[in-house]
Amino acid sequence: MKTRILILLAACLVFNAVAQREPKHYPLLKAFTITVPLSSKTRQVLRLKFDGKNPKLEVRLGNKTQSFAVDSSMINTEFRGSLLLDDFNFDGFGDIGIPTGTGYGGVNYFYDIYTFDRPSQTFKIMPIPNGEEWCNPQLEAKTKTIFTSCKSGPRWYGANFRFYRAKPYLYQSGEMAFLEGFPENKNLDNLLWKVMTYKQNKRILKSRCYQYETMQTPVRRIPQAKVFLHNAPKESAITQNYIIKNDLISILELRDTDSGQWLKIAYHSRKLGWIKRWIRLGQ
Repeated sequence: MKTRILILLAACLVFNAVAQREPKHYPLLKAFTITVPLSSKTRQVLRLKFDGKNPKLEVRLGNKTQSFAVDSSMINTEFRGSLLLDDFNFDGFGDIGIPTGTGYGGVNYFYDIYTFDRPSQTFKIMPIPNGEEWCNPQLEAKTKTIFTSCKSGPRWYGANFRFYRAKPYLYQSGEMAFLEGFPENKNLDNLLWKVMTYKQNKRILKSRCYQYETMQTPVRRIPQAKVFLHNAPKESAITQNYIIKNDLISILELRDTDSGQWLKIAYHSRKLGWIKRWIRLGQ
């Protein structure tokens, strides 16, 4: 069940992903020693030895050995962590994920990721941008994307990362959002998935929202007698144009402000054709 939830959340962020996968897991239940190929590009092999008593992970490649401490909470509690092995930066060489903590009763698992550095023949920590965390990471090789997902309070959040000049950057972030002002029915709830897409310089490229389970553009009928259209999400940008009860709109963007929740909508006017404006319900 946990895997199915994480795959759904990751799919919410990149809609053309075709081959998301979980990294290879090695549960930290007891001491073990494993040997795995470093890469298909070389004959080198990695020897990984986990000492459950210390606890620590010893990584040996040729005549070089590195030791990594493992948080004892990841092996002494009910929600034990796992060592992750995969190519996290998509350079063709194996990398290592070491669990650092868990939350929400084993729903969230956090990791430090160490990627292989060819010049030094050692593993170095891969920083995560924007103050995020490597939580429940999944991979998609076609677009070279790392997906993360995390629960906080009643909401799920997610982010995915791509690479620029061999360094990860935040490509998309997503979060659950609740649509205000519209009645619910058994066929259509008001739970949305809000997605922000970024440029490599952290600037927002676009913002969209989608129906949470179907990932389709939310479509609703106006519940109020009259709702004025705005050129921007603020009261001073009001226009003389309005829409009325039962008019059909597509919701493109959601923005929560001090003045309330604003929606960027697409609406087909008989006179003007398709227009995009902002509205706020409950005025």
